[in-house]
Amino acid sequence: MPIAVLSALTLGLSVDFAIHFLARAREIYKETGSVPETLDAMFDEPASAITRNALVIALGFTPLLLAPLVPYITVGVFLASIMAVSALVTLLVLPSAMVFLKRWVFKGA
Repeated sequence: MPIAVLSALTLGLSVDFAIHFLARAREIYKETGSVPETLDAMFDEPASAITRNALVIALGFTPLLLAPLVPYITVGVFLASIMAVSALVTLLVLPSAMVFLKRWVFKGA
């Protein structure tokens, strides 16, 4: 039960990374008008903020690895892993998808 509840919370945080990345990219694209320049700008402040946020949250769950109960250990591993993987996907896969789907991602921007 705790895994089910906390996984929904963690997935919500994970989706937040992607939403913030896309929203900020669209704002920068309005200023630059260039996808390569937009992605270069995205890997300054926004990417470092996402990385720091994911690290803080993932590291925040690691003390659960020292818990005496196995469900707490499972929750700690599960949530720290989801946060790390979601940050990596946001920073590696999402920009690639944005380049491939730029006509739809930056439509109206």
